[in-house]
Amino acid sequence: MIPIEISPQKSSVPRCPSCGNNGKAVKAPSLYSLIKKERQDSITDSRYFFCDSKGCDAVYFTEDGSQTFYKQDLVVRVGVKEDSPPRPICYCFNHTVEEIFDEIKLTGKSTVMDDIRARMKKGGCSCEAKNPQGSCCLGTVEHFVKEAFRQPRFASLGPVGAIISAVMASLCCVGPFVLVMLGASGAWVVNLRVFEPYRPIFILFTIGFLGAGFYNAYKKPKGDCKPGSLCAVPRTKKVGRVFLWSATILVVFLLILPYLIGLLV
Repeated sequence: MIPIEISPQKSSVPRCPSCGNNGKAVKAPSLYSLIKKERQDSITDSRYFFCDSKGCDAVYFTEDGSQTFYKQDLVVRVGVKEDSPPRPICYCFNHTVEEIFDEIKLTGKSTVMDDIRARMKKGGCSCEAKNPQGSCCLGTVEHFVKEAFRQPRFASLGPVGAIISAVMASLCCVGPFVLVMLGASGAWVVNLRVFEPYRPIFILFTIGFLGAGFYNAYKKPKGDCKPGSLCAVPRTKKVGRVFLWSATILVVFLLILPYLIGLLV
């Protein structure tokens, strides 16, 4: 019997020619509303698709990949593709990703979706013309609300606690040296020495706080989350990592400071 070769089935979803991300179909009104006038002459009768990958500058592309419109070709910022504020998420009622994260961080809840739904009932919703995705934003808004709730509300507690513990751990040794340098009385120096037996405990607390901080900063989100997708690490978490590493450097310095002073004295 002659073997029959079966060619691989072609994907029914066109992929972005720049990053390979699956595209989402958009209609012509979205393109004519959002692409700059000087570039609208390039729009053809082909089917166009939207790429939501954050790490990709391509926004719209044709089914055959022969034409692509990029972020700089649009009159609005594409919030799901941006990494810096403002990141618009609801173009009809002017809500941003930062607003969602800030509200949840401060209050523990989000009212954005309720606000959008209430205002949609009153009219004024023009997603096809205003949203680069060419469709209702509620699905994307819900995604970012869930992502914001997954972020620890007290993410800074780890590094801050580590700094305080490190200060307490070095107080017994560094404090007297500083007080002597400042000309303080011997009574103050003796009082600070009472912390010396507790130094190992404070060091353990310091390590624990740092461990909690690194866990919160680097734990992977649940599910399949590709680097360029909507669930990629948000800017708020990247800033938290910078703060965490800065705090770690300060903590290490505080912990070794007593030994450095011992070498100098």
